[in-house]
Amino acid sequence: YWLLHVRPQPTHFQSQVQFRVAAFGAVWYNGRSNLVFIRGRTNTTTYVRHLQAALNTHLRLLREYYLIHDRPTRAHTALADDWLLSNAIRCVDNYPAVSPDLNVVESVLSWMNRYVQRNHRNSQQRLERLVQQAWNALPQAVIRGYINHVPNICN
Repeated sequence: YWLLHVRPQPTHFQSQVQFRVAAFGAVWYNGRSNLVFIRGRTNTTTYVRHLQAALNTHLRLLREYYLIHDRPTRAHTALADDWLLSNAIRCVDNYPAVSPDLNVVESVLSWMNRYVQRNHRNSQQRLERLVQQAWNALPQAVIRGYINHVPNICN
């Protein structure tokens, strides 16, 4: 951002973001989790609640997969590890930490963002509805394409 020398400098930054949403979800080759909206702060207990809300109806299926997640601090605790272990969910812990090219969820979020951006977000509720619609509208073939692309990047 550049200002002409003759123009006054701004004294504070005014964000143009009016509405925000945080959500938790998971994708796998043949499906996706429930999308959970995160309200307020997240700690270990709420993180486990998000896992439960997103994954409980899919737990039997997920025993065939490894969970790859960004391992935030709240996810790397005894409570979270115990929940994952008690539900027979195996994690890939040595996955590169900040690797958007290897993180399928980043590609999914980008797809969802484009979907939401095409629509008018005039309230918090409308934004949440659009995010849920984007999650539901995301074709499974697109998720598979993102997953199938990861080995190409690794090679």
